Amino acid sequence: VDASNLLFTGSWAKRFIEKSKLSGGVSLKYLNSDLAGYKASVPMMDLGLLYPFEGGKLQGLSLAATLRNLGPSVKYETESASLPQQFILGAGYSLLGGNLVFDVDAIQTKDSGSHMAAGVEYRLFEMLRLRAGYNGKSDFVGNGLTYGMGLHFHQWNLDYAFVPFGDLGNTNRISVGLRFGKAA
Repeated sequence: VDASNLLFTGSWAKRFIEKSKLSGGVSLKYLNSDLAGYKASVPMMDLGLLYPFEGGKLQGLSLAATLRNLGPSVKYETESASLPQQFILGAGYSLLGGNLVFDVDAIQTKDSGSHMAAGVEYRLFEMLRLRAGYNGKSDFVGNGLTYGMGLHFHQWNLDYAFVPFGDLGNTNRISVGLRFGKAA
């Protein structure tokens, strides 16, 4: 069975108050999907909060909360399915001056239970990031192990990820990002 998805995403984030550490963001997304010749498209949205600890004993720790995939159902011809909406609580810890980052997420998916995910990113040189991860929902995604890399330049980035899906095969995810304005 042939299947492909193309996802367009635009994101915006900002600190709520100039001197506050708490920031929030929104991603507007549009999905074009083709599943065995059946086509569908749907708009969706993510909402998130981030609180980084910038000093003291907790320096390097960040806490986050995200609502992912908010939107209407996906409709293929006469069949429809709800989006895999998720509530995620995450924590990250940065070491070695930000060159090494560990992350862990608790993910609650609407209608299909909860699982954990974890990852690590190592910044090699200024522009190269090497990544590895584990998705605890391994009953669906093969063994749960993923890996990838990213090239980061001043205003844009190129990212690649390899994600095995067991009997469904493997996916190769490629994304290009552009940054506008200055980083917070």
